[in-house]
Amino acid sequence: QRTVFRLTLVNEWNVSELDAYAALVSRGEPDFIEVKGVTYCGDSKASPLTIKNCPFHEQVRDYCQRLVDAMGGADYRLASEHAHSNCVLIARSRFFVDGAWHTWIDYDAFTRLSTSGS
Repeated sequence: QRTVFRLTLVNEWNVSELDAYAALVSRGEPDFIEVKGVTYCGDSKASPLTIKNCPFHEQVRDYCQRLVDAMGGADYRLASEHAHSNCVLIARSRFFVDGAWHTWIDYDAFTRLSTSGS
């Protein structure tokens, strides 16, 4: 079983909480941390967010590196990023084997095993 924490970064909202997020991750010990910059979808009465609350991908990546560093830098590493989605994956170092990240889920094998009853 794998566990994932998901964090949406919002400028001027939660980016100053780095140490608190590091403590939360240390307490929960997830296998992965998926960090995404918030996406602005236009003006809304339901949300006070504006475009200035949206971090650039470089800011998300830098925040993730600082998060890894705040946790000691040994157990977690930046594993993957997708700039277009403004998303970075942090993974436990144990998923980096023989020079490659092993973070993908084999859904065919998962389905086969979960329906086999074994």
